[in-house]
Amino acid sequence: MWNQNENRPSVQVSLLRKQEFAPSTQNLSAFSTRLEMRRYALVAIGGGFGTLLRFVIAQSMAPMPVWSPLSILLINVSGCFLIAFLNFVSDPAGEIYLGPNSRVFLMVGVCGGYTTFSTFSLISFNALRHNTMLDLWLNIGLSHLLCLLAIWIGALVASGLPRAVAILARWLRS
Repeated sequence: MWNQNENRPSVQVSLLRKQEFAPSTQNLSAFSTRLEMRRYALVAIGGGFGTLLRFVIAQSMAPMPVWSPLSILLINVSGCFLIAFLNFVSDPAGEIYLGPNSRVFLMVGVCGGYTTFSTFSLISFNALRHNTMLDLWLNIGLSHLLCLLAIWIGALVASGLPRAVAILARWLRS
């Protein structure tokens, strides 16, 4: 999709058209209309389905004597396939169009609950497809770097949590 203000495609709106998901800019409240409430509900319900599906797959593969991250790899790869399939099959310009509510339910809700890696991959693919290499490498590089950094910081914070809880418990008992 081409951004009106630039001569290159907009990677940000490659998942869904802005008008399909974003709340109306005419209203100050995101929940001001039933249509917008419906979209939020569709995302929440779809996210529940996607999350449940991810959990079922991971749990069913857990007892298998295979490489432990295999279930996550399967989820990420199948999620990438699913979001790409839905994106290209149901594009408004294509022959099959599911409508904005179905796209929000399936692509944002189900795929988002199933795996966020699919969204990351679709954004990267669309940047590559539209030859926006800076967007592609910034998305890939920053996503990996910042996510690894967040994991490291989370691990540091979590490692200090038991000590902080023990200190707080002693202070509360005194």
